[in-house]
Parts: sequence; structure tokens; C-alpha cells
Amino acid sequence: MYAAYHVKAKEINQELINILEKTYHDQELVIVSRDEYNQMEKARHNIEYLAKIDKAARDIEDGKGISVTMEQLEAMENG
Repeated sequence: MYAAYHVKAKEINQELINILEKTYHDQELVIVSRDEYNQMEKARHNIEYLAKIDKAARDIEDGKGISVTMEQLEAMENG
């Protein structure tokens, strides 16, 4: 399960701890700074993007791409 709770360190109190305990029971929790979280999200996004590029390259290698000439592109543009 993936969830994000955005709170400031000074807002962590017993009520929040109780909510987290009820929500996650015996699961381990990790608390990271906003900067670290943003870096992890950026890395995750980059990995997903690179995977899409790899898939597109494999599709082209497998003959799934479309080939057109410049004249055909210009004709498409002009309708």
C-alpha cells in the first residue's frame, strides 16, 4: 500500500501515531524528508520513462514502427 502523509515534524503527535498504527498495524514505516521524497519520485519517474523508451526501441526493432517519407508527412500536414 502506498500513501503519503504530509506533515511537519512539529505536527507529529500521539493522535497521528495512533492513526498510523491503526492504518498500518504491524507494517514497517519509513519517514523521509520532503527533499528525499522528491528525489525518490524523480528517480521513479525517470525509470518509468526510460522503460517506455526501451519498449519503443524494441517495438521498432520488431518491425512495429511506421515508416513515412517527408513528402507523406507534408501531405498529412496539409490535409
